[in-house]
Amino acid sequence: MRLAESAGAGRPLPADARAYLNTVAAHLLLDRYRRSRWLRTHTDEALASGAAASHAPDVADGLMYRQALAAVEAALAALPERVRSAFVAHRLHGQSQALIARQLGVSLNTVERDLTAATDRIEAALHHWRGERPGAAAPRSGRRKGLASLLSLAGLSLGASLLWQHWRAQALHWQEAFAVPRGGRRTETLPDGSEVVLDAGTRIEFAFDAGRRVARLLAGAAFFGVQRDPGRPFLVEAGGVTATVLGTRFGVDREPGGAVLVQVESGRVRVEHAAAAAVELTAGQGLRIGADGRGQPAAGAAASWRDGIRHFDAVPLGEVVQRLARYARFELQAEPRAARLRVSGTVEVAHLGEWLQSLHAVLPVRVARQGDGVVWIAAH
Repeated sequence: MRLAESAGAGRPLPADARAYLNTVAAHLLLDRYRRSRWLRTHTDEALASGAAASHAPDVADGLMYRQALAAVEAALAALPERVRSAFVAHRLHGQSQALIARQLGVSLNTVERDLTAATDRIEAALHHWRGERPGAAAPRSGRRKGLASLLSLAGLSLGASLLWQHWRAQALHWQEAFAVPRGGRRTETLPDGSEVVLDAGTRIEFAFDAGRRVARLLAGAAFFGVQRDPGRPFLVEAGGVTATVLGTRFGVDREPGGAVLVQVESGRVRVEHAAAAAVELTAGQGLRIGADGRGQPAAGAAASWRDGIRHFDAVPLGEVVQRLARYARFELQAEPRAARLRVSGTVEVAHLGEWLQSLHAVLPVRVARQGDGVVWIAAH
């Protein structure tokens, strides 16, 4: 934008506009990094000093909710199966009465009567829990409000979620799959507040429930910013490797040769393979695990592809081509002899074409575009 404004105002552009642009972008990124680091430090200090208020219930509240939960459980267990199913489907899962009627094969009036009967039974159980005698029947429109008032709650809000968590734990389940095309990138916010950045050519599946959060990396690379939840560990499964965390930032990359690369930016990650002992990684550490379970330390920043950079250290050209093909708008292939040559260096994926044009200067290969549009790398 600054370059465009300069040109529009009639001012001459810098002699090397590209270098100028890179410098400005680097300074802006550095400023942003410093602000985010300051904010994290400030937040950590505030938490360490106890500045954050605790919202955990005290012992009396905990006992009250456990007693109320036991009363509701007993009341629900005593209901006929159809009545109990209708109540749970409507009040817990949020299903409409019409849908419940179709699923149970009964009329809408029957569902309404079942819900009323279940509410009456639970209301009576809560009156008993509070040591009260139920009064005269309230109007039907007021029953839900009456039930909430028995719980000393306003509707089904925060306190109600504590009371119903037993059944919600059974119902909580989320599944989703994402696929990123070649040359693309995608960022997704997950239901638990975690964030995942997906590299080009990535396929991934998620399955969350009350006990754990699982991501299955089928192809490509992903960077995870995981929200801490001690009750639900976050697992990433990739090619026989499982990475387990509670809350951290780390990258996982399924490499073309069958290896899996795990790199940690912050926090701790436990890496496991059926053929080897578990290894715990901390911030700044990386591990490349082969198909046989053997691991080797891996240097470098976690998920450097987020910055449009790929690093290679004595990697066969065939694997390099497979990785870079994720970003190319064209087919990229290497013939067998060329594929065995080793490559070291850094590639900016935005300038992949320039890298291909200069490849002959460092390796005995030639690069040519064929009639079908495939860019072919062959050995001399």
